[in-house]
Amino acid sequence: GINAEYGQGKSYKSIKGIPTGGSISRQSADVFLFWMFNEAPENLRSKVELFSLISMWKRFIDDIFGIWRGTIRQFHLFMKNLNKAAAKFGIEFDKFKIGKEVEFLDVLCYVENNKIEHRLYKKPIDPRRFLQRDSYHPPHVYKAVAKSQIQRICKLNSKEETLAQDLELLLQDFQKSGYSMEELQKIKSEFLDEQQNVATPRQSDDENGPADQNISTPVIFPFQHFKEINGLKSLVKTLESDLDILMGHHNVVFAAKRGQTIRNAVVNNRALCTQEEHFANQKCLGKGCLTCPQMLNVSEFSINNVIVKFPQNVSCKSNDVIYIHLCNHCNSENCYVGQTSNKFSVRNNGHRSKFNPMDYELSALSNHSYQDHNLDLNLKDFSCAIVKKCNFMSLDREEFKFCEKLRTKNLGLNRCKIHK
Repeated sequence: GINAEYGQGKSYKSIKGIPTGGSISRQSADVFLFWMFNEAPENLRSKVELFSLISMWKRFIDDIFGIWRGTIRQFHLFMKNLNKAAAKFGIEFDKFKIGKEVEFLDVLCYVENNKIEHRLYKKPIDPRRFLQRDSYHPPHVYKAVAKSQIQRICKLNSKEETLAQDLELLLQDFQKSGYSMEELQKIKSEFLDEQQNVATPRQSDDENGPADQNISTPVIFPFQHFKEINGLKSLVKTLESDLDILMGHHNVVFAAKRGQTIRNAVVNNRALCTQEEHFANQKCLGKGCLTCPQMLNVSEFSINNVIVKFPQNVSCKSNDVIYIHLCNHCNSENCYVGQTSNKFSVRNNGHRSKFNPMDYELSALSNHSYQDHNLDLNLKDFSCAIVKKCNFMSLDREEFKFCEKLRTKNLGLNRCKIHK
């Protein structure tokens, strides 16, 4: 391949090969090898015999993992013919291995009880050195480094026994870089607790059956809006078959960001110039409002030993908010955290409508009333408050944060199974 490089005001042409670390070097190598195996006039799949004995074939650039159904002698014959055919393209596969235990990238794959298992593979020359704990970095950086390595090992291990062994070796290596074992054990415990509380995709597949292979994967192209956008979309449409080969079944989504408009400028300036409103205990004081009497008459409240302060610049008529409900007949542990993009009073009325024998399972509040109080309560027996107003796009993230902070998924009403 030919690649232009620039440095010190000079340009160079690479006559042979591609530069290591170039911005498109990996993609170029990947495309070339795909063409060599599948699309070239004398491609290797059609030229090399015994390809039919490979029942699974996974490739990352020139690293290949597969399942061989033939004999060891046939495999060595296959590799000899493969290198002979690949020599025309300037490629040689000089390192290969066959057996019940092979390394692929940073994974050690092995057969146990007629099942392929996997665990972390560490190269013998890997010194396993991490960011020194006594270096001058913000504290959260050290935690992030350790957590990311723990997460990597959890993903690469298929068995609990090997996971425990690899985690123990990892913590010992972190100790050599100045980390304390107490700190590492705390980070490890926090991460494993998170994994238990959040369902992983693998668990979802096991519970709901295998994933639909025909579901397309969204591929998002963000860009600044320009006039020729329709031409770009038409071009990508014509390349769909080629993109399917490279990326699998996909759905291209164009995310165009428009420039500043007069309307946006006026709205933003008006928001900056408008004086912020303050509401007493978050009450709109509207005539006939059913939510105002339920609002807590305090500026802060303790929930599961966590002090929550309530903003005073919102009311029950505010939208895009995170809210809480507290049962007046229980302790503060029975707290519910929710979100709504509508006005809070509208969402509150939605909960109110579920307090009947037919629909009580559709709300955590009415479900709690039925399970713990035999439907003797209604929504008037719950107090509520708004804990944060946020952007519409961050509602899910902020709701999750408050659920974790107040532990409502373990101790509160967010643990209720809601039938939708």
